[in-house]
Amino acid sequence: SRWLFGRVAAKDAARILWWLRHGDRLFPADIEIDRDDLGRLRATPAGMERTADFPRVSFAATNSFMVAAASVGSPVGVAIASLDDDEEPLDETILAAVEGASDPDGDLAARLTAARNAIVEARGNQIVRAPPQVDVLRWDDDGNVYVALDTQLCTAYPEYLGKRIVVRTFRCQNMIIATTTGQCEAT
Repeated sequence: SRWLFGRVAAKDAARILWWLRHGDRLFPADIEIDRDDLGRLRATPAGMERTADFPRVSFAATNSFMVAAASVGSPVGVAIASLDDDEEPLDETILAAVEGASDPDGDLAARLTAARNAIVEARGNQIVRAPPQVDVLRWDDDGNVYVALDTQLCTAYPEYLGKRIVVRTFRCQNMIIATTTGQCEAT
């Protein structure tokens, strides 16, 4: 199931990052995955308090594809948008926003949908209730999507008021994968 395999992938992402940073190998049983008060996934050492340097995690899945990411220090969000018709539909408001936009690869709506969803995962679904609270501002040819939180969300995240958050997207087979740690565009 998505729930089980997503947690396995998230544990693997946390284990790999921990090993790269500390040289210590962890087993999947050494890590627990749950949600914090904001609805974000988090990894915690089994039976211990979560330390600040323990990786934060996110995962996303479709019927045939799964991806996970880990980050230290800042929340991470990852999302997938399928280019196949048999997966979850794309966000209709995104489709209207890109109408007439240059889209040579035919994947722009999927990139923007995945970018919005990655922000929801990184910031927490208890605060960001719906992707339309995330405004797509622009995108570039390198797959970067720049988004802003709406005014209401900036009351919860004042550090993002007037800022553009960078979401990286890339294509893998018939999927668009988006990931963010909430970094803002350099000005």
